[in-house]
Amino acid sequence: MQKITETASSTIENAIVFCAKPWPILALGLGSMILFTFAWGFLILSTYSDDDFFEFDHDMSISEFLLRDIANPNINDIVNASAPAVVGIGGGGVNMPVISSGAVVSSNGHVLTTLHPLRKLNEISVHVRTPSGIRRYRAEVVKTLPTHDLVLLKMLTPDPFLFFPLADTSTLQIGARVFGIGHGTGNLVIKEGTVRAINAMARVGDLRLTYLLSTDAVYTWEQTGGPLINGRGQIVGINITLEDASGATVGATVPSHVIAAHFQDVVRFKIVTAGEANAAPGRAVAIPTAAPAPAKMQTLQGSGSGGSASWWARA
Repeated sequence: MQKITETASSTIENAIVFCAKPWPILALGLGSMILFTFAWGFLILSTYSDDDFFEFDHDMSISEFLLRDIANPNINDIVNASAPAVVGIGGGGVNMPVISSGAVVSSNGHVLTTLHPLRKLNEISVHVRTPSGIRRYRAEVVKTLPTHDLVLLKMLTPDPFLFFPLADTSTLQIGARVFGIGHGTGNLVIKEGTVRAINAMARVGDLRLTYLLSTDAVYTWEQTGGPLINGRGQIVGINITLEDASGATVGATVPSHVIAAHFQDVVRFKIVTAGEANAAPGRAVAIPTAAPAPAKMQTLQGSGSGGSASWWARA
């Protein structure tokens, strides 16, 4: 009787051997899934707002690029997003320095900049920031607007580019927050400011510039020809750096609605109205034929071709 009991006990213990279950395989699979989930999460967090890899987004506007991840961009976000679309303008020689800034305004490589620094250039090159450094493209003049000291260039390449859309500035208000940007010797030159006057006028030698904006966001010659943008990455205007009678730098800007009115026949701008996320390209807002008299602005001088051509040395 005692022997039978021992046999039964031995049989029961052998029937529930824990190590016979396949738990190591299941544990390994579960652990691998957990590790993969953490790795994927760290990858998403590390690249969430990292827009350095803009080589895959060349056909986007700066507004789309800037606001796709960031609801309320700060000045650093604006600088990082704008970098590939704020260009330098120079001559065709290998060692020719940049003499003004410019703004890419179409994915096809159209560039807006000021006219007077380019008058003595036999060839034009556009310096574009890329992930691998500054790349130079040959460019040709598409159209000039001497009455507003503007020129539209086209880079001679089929490459696509990040570009700035235009803001509808026909209803722009004094006090609007803006950022004046220039190409700079290394990093971008940028200053936050406000619109101080609308529909202003300035005299530069014999040239009378009208329908201008006045802004304190322009403070250095490096911003000549560069864009004045709003917080959504839209061009408010193209900057003309001037000097007043005392030699102080004064910022004037040709507003976007003037630009669109005069260049819409040769380039399809993307124009964004207030509260509109993505306006259809090609729609321009023309300046009125009977515009009100320009607001009186302090007479400005000293931004002739010699002065602006030497802004790089002054910086």
